[in-house]
Amino acid sequence: MRAVSIVFLSILACAPAAHAGPWPDLAEAPRSKTREGARDAALIVAIEDYAHVPDVRGARRNAADWRAWLRARGVTEIEVLQDADAWHRFDADGQPLGILSRLDRMAAKVKPGGTLWFVFIGHGAPVVVRKDDATGSKSGVEPVLLAHGVRQTADGLRADGISLDAQILPRLRPKARGARSVAVLDTCFSGKDTAGRAVVPKLQPLIVAGSSAVPAGVTLLSAAKGDQFAGPLPGLGRPAFSYLALGALRGWADDDGDGNVTANEVRQYVEDALYRVVKDRTQTPDAQGEVAAALARVAEAAPDLAAIAQALTPTRPVAPRDDFEARLAEATAGAAAVDTTGMSPLDAEMARLAAQQAERQRIEREEAERKAREEAERQRRLAEAAEAERQARERAMALHTADVDAKWAKVKAVARDPAKGVRAVEAFVGFYAAHPLGNPRQAEAEALKTKLEATLEAEAARAHAAEVERAWALTKKVAKRGGPEGKKALELFLKQYADHPRGNPKSDEAQSMLWDLGGGGGGRGKAGIEWVRIPGGSFRMGSTKGGSDEKPVRTVRVGDLALSKTEVTVGQYRACVDARACTAPDTGTYCNWDKSGRDDHPINCVDWEQASAFAKWAGGRLPSEAEWEYAARSGGKSREYPWGDQKADCSRAVMDDGSGNGCGKGGTTFPVCSKPAGNTAQGVCDMAGNVWEWVADWYGPYGEAPNDGSARTRTAQFRVGRGGGWNNAARGLRAAHRSGRSPGGRRINLGFRVARATP
Repeated sequence: MRAVSIVFLSILACAPAAHAGPWPDLAEAPRSKTREGARDAALIVAIEDYAHVPDVRGARRNAADWRAWLRARGVTEIEVLQDADAWHRFDADGQPLGILSRLDRMAAKVKPGGTLWFVFIGHGAPVVVRKDDATGSKSGVEPVLLAHGVRQTADGLRADGISLDAQILPRLRPKARGARSVAVLDTCFSGKDTAGRAVVPKLQPLIVAGSSAVPAGVTLLSAAKGDQFAGPLPGLGRPAFSYLALGALRGWADDDGDGNVTANEVRQYVEDALYRVVKDRTQTPDAQGEVAAALARVAEAAPDLAAIAQALTPTRPVAPRDDFEARLAEATAGAAAVDTTGMSPLDAEMARLAAQQAERQRIEREEAERKAREEAERQRRLAEAAEAERQARERAMALHTADVDAKWAKVKAVARDPAKGVRAVEAFVGFYAAHPLGNPRQAEAEALKTKLEATLEAEAARAHAAEVERAWALTKKVAKRGGPEGKKALELFLKQYADHPRGNPKSDEAQSMLWDLGGGGGGRGKAGIEWVRIPGGSFRMGSTKGGSDEKPVRTVRVGDLALSKTEVTVGQYRACVDARACTAPDTGTYCNWDKSGRDDHPINCVDWEQASAFAKWAGGRLPSEAEWEYAARSGGKSREYPWGDQKADCSRAVMDDGSGNGCGKGGTTFPVCSKPAGNTAQGVCDMAGNVWEWVADWYGPYGEAPNDGSARTRTAQFRVGRGGGWNNAARGLRAAHRSGRSPGGRRINLGFRVARATP
């Protein structure tokens, strides 16, 4: 079994370390009953007090919270390096000392099936590396972690900078069988402190070249993107990312409620929290590599981010008195002591006022001159910084462009073979996908990929069409003779290509012939409904993984049936309305009935009675709840979803998988059968997502439901809806998931499909 590594990046400078404000205190961690970390080992590096560069306030406190959580998980092999103990050097033989040697030692202590945890909270920076033929080093900008003794010079960065690509990532591979690594580095690599200033002025570029591709089995979570800088958490004053990431792992990020937290969930939670409470900067965490890997089992509810954000709303501060005013008052008061000997009272007062006036005017002139000098100096420094930034960007862009062009030349050479070329282009585009300087060959690469894919698709389509044509000639020969053999030949032919991604160009012809032969569920019916035959059988209905209404799991027998391949479409429902057998659905912003171009979308905004009327007109009925789940499990198989146990996403269903409602398109359905990868084994479309589907049953506990596959007829408040819709997450799309719906409700995410008995 390969090793899996997960990396969090979290390097920054922060404000005071003490716990305060509305955020939960993480010093006490709930103990794991299973002691899941008993086979783990951990190295925590926290550099709060740097020797020569700005401090990272709160790093030690965050490190202590991480240590407490790891110990609560059952981790006993934990080593902590703080401040001066966190150094980096190599001995005379080139062997690493300090942080890297400790990382090697802890990696060796990981037991089979365990996890190596590496937590780093400190500074990070980019270092320009130029090609050296003598050493073989490559040109580019390299991200490094900064050890305690780093100095504010270019040589200091190179001496005390630990390369993420060359020195950290290769060590995140414990030798123990089945082990993985979780490295937590709370950082950005822009080389900036919390005020956005360079840690090493005038030496670091303001942009960072993309790091090497993350190795297989490694998940990399970073605290900020591009030239952003990572800062403290408002209301707490400690490094934001490492605090929030730890909270996320304790359970705050378990958005789908499955009891586990993945790297993607950590990133999404931290991004949401930072967006809500951070107002002085943009800080966007990033995730790369094995982002779907589960990092921890969870036990803790999340704090109310909205309430925390409200508590952190600042009040308007009272401006302090200008120092100039104090200086002016002091000086003019002294000027009042003038010699008034022999003067009348009026003349003496006038003399004092004149002296005060002269002194005030002198001070005002000096103050104006001082401010002018300061402004001129500020503008000069800004101009110098802008010019240095421009030059740094130009140098980095030149190096980056040369690197891109060299790789692009190799890709074009490989592309002479279309199949290899597509893979090469994908690797090329993916390599630079998150690079802050972008990919100057992106448009050319996408155009080449499109051309190569079209070539491959045309070749595959021709081969598939020829194969289907040969199979159809044999099938049709047998089918024309009729009898049970003809029916069987047609059924085998349809089944052969039911799940094929390029479909079956002879499907309509074969299904029509099967219908003429009385093939029991194949062919097309009224309004062009395409029927799919589902052989009956027994299955285990319900689930122990969902809500209480999915229990108890019990054995149910379902007879043979034919089910409409698609959810009933707008066009099919219109035929029933035109025949005056159905009433019109509701209209509105998200209803499909009155929208042009949606005849192939599922009908929605219909109630249960309207669905039943259509089913009767079409020569069928609504399926029972048992029949629906049996079909959604691809004929009663032990599956979470119609396609298997893989978690639902937008490659298989019209849903919200984190990209937004309707796979990011907002409040809308998709044309039916838009996601063929999500079909059942029998070729039935959209049984997960797009729209919920009315079934025949009244909603109630399974203890009162029949076991013969028929509908539950005992009257209740609600009817049953199944399958989930375009605005549901994966949990709502499971084959066993149930929902009670008011029979008279006409919902924007609810439609239906029809069933009928087979001859």
